[in-house]
Amino acid sequence: MRLELKEKEVDENLSEKEFSKVLNIALKWGFFGMHRIYVKKVFSGILYNFFSFGIILFVFIWHILSKFYSFCDFGNFHFFVAFIGIFVSHLFYIKDLIYIVTGRFKDKEGKVIKKNCCKDENLDDEKISPLDLNILLRLTRLGKGDLVSCFGIYLFYAGHFKKGFLYIVLNILSYFFLISKFFINIKILYIVIFIFVFQLTIYFLVLYDRHLIEKKMFKDKDGKIVCFKRTDEYYFY
Repeated sequence: MRLELKEKEVDENLSEKEFSKVLNIALKWGFFGMHRIYVKKVFSGILYNFFSFGIILFVFIWHILSKFYSFCDFGNFHFFVAFIGIFVSHLFYIKDLIYIVTGRFKDKEGKVIKKNCCKDENLDDEKISPLDLNILLRLTRLGKGDLVSCFGIYLFYAGHFKKGFLYIVLNILSYFFLISKFFINIKILYIVIFIFVFQLTIYFLVLYDRHLIEKKMFKDKDGKIVCFKRTDEYYFY
């Protein structure tokens, strides 16, 4: 009787929203807050749009007006404002992705959107990870305009939090190098070189992990190999 009540309590804490759909929407349209709107967090979804698109539109109009009205001309300050808006929206977007893949993202009712880990009795649980190979493949997709992999989201899904935070720090440093011209006298060439080195380093690290994943040699935080596809490929490709 106690076991049945416990299972019921766990089910009540889980959202009806499907994990795969939420993740897919977040990967494709999350920068505009569509994943939040999908789980009925409409207000925060609109805020995402404001920071990612609204501020850019505002700065564009500001830039046009500065050509005709001197009181609107503040030099390059409006570009700095646009950068801050994009940076803030990126931070919240990455935070949401981390929460989604680690099973901590909640819908409007406060219920967790989480993927149930599948276990096969015929497999050796000491060697095989319950994680989904398809999700790892999607999170490490390169060469298709998808920059999520470079932020190390797949590492958070696999439980490698320290390495994942390292990727995020390297990306944040790239952002600061972009705006360093506003604060210090540094040549554009040096800024480009720094950003190129950081991004190229991350790219090759992700490429190496992608190779391990495809060869079914990638391991989760417990040292178990991720080698089984547990989700329909429809959601991710």
